[in-house]
Amino acid sequence: MSVAADDAAAETYYQAHMADASVDAIAWIGPIQSCLLLIVGVLVDPLYDAGYFRSLTLTGTALATGIATTGSSFGGVIYPLVVQSLLPRRSSRTPGKRRRRVMMDLAAYRNASFVILSAAMFFNVFSYTPPIYYLQQYSLAHGLASRGSSGPAYYLVAILNAGSILGRVFPAWLAGRYGPINVLLGVCISVATVTMCWLAVRTGAGSVAFALAYGFTSGGLISLPPTVVSIPVPHLNLHETWLGMLSTTNAFGSLAGPPIAGVLLEKTGSYLGVQLLSGLGMTAMAMLVLLLRMTGMEKGRTWIM
Repeated sequence: MSVAADDAAAETYYQAHMADASVDAIAWIGPIQSCLLLIVGVLVDPLYDAGYFRSLTLTGTALATGIATTGSSFGGVIYPLVVQSLLPRRSSRTPGKRRRRVMMDLAAYRNASFVILSAAMFFNVFSYTPPIYYLQQYSLAHGLASRGSSGPAYYLVAILNAGSILGRVFPAWLAGRYGPINVLLGVCISVATVTMCWLAVRTGAGSVAFALAYGFTSGGLISLPPTVVSIPVPHLNLHETWLGMLSTTNAFGSLAGPPIAGVLLEKTGSYLGVQLLSGLGMTAMAMLVLLLRMTGMEKGRTWIM
């Protein structure tokens, strides 16, 4: 998700230097990049299942996954600052390669738990990225920070990602004790609440507080799903295939959220639609994870009750 942070910095640059392009047209740039990044999971993960990549299995897998995902948070702190500094002085570059195997296990779509999880993760990525893309612009539009390229608004995405570092590790640690689905449900409720609080942000201090809170509460949305998807998988050798299929669902969510937010902003001239889109999407995700919790997806000590 450090790529999304990079896009957020670039988005402000595009709007300043592509005055003839509409907001919703610009809003497609980052999501297409994120979609292409996620959708290749359906190609790569079966290769993992087939043994083409070596894996390291650790006890406390949820915590190990959580620590691993902090890498993109560190990247999310660094990238926006680097991009903000380099974009006025540098330009762009080009693409890469591929290979094949069984890409999908259609039996997964007959598993109610996997279908519910897929729907929840669609709303996860659909709702997760608009605040990252638009918080910086929201702050500038409301005069919450100076417009100079070194103004406080330009550090908000870096602050958000700094909050996400602990937000990825702490829920992963809790997941080892209380079960990944229980913890994911708590994370979803927390991030939905924080996202709706964005409606009340009116000051620079409020923007910083929201960025930190959103980064912390949303961190678990990155680190927990790979652990949760292992619960309904019938055989461990299918784990990466199912994870790749889940990643493909995420790709469509990333492709839909920011452009719809861009259209709402373009049509209404207000960030209210963007805020509600993200907040209500997070609420829908929380309700789906609650439903998932109630379906009885059991394995080991996943459940408290």
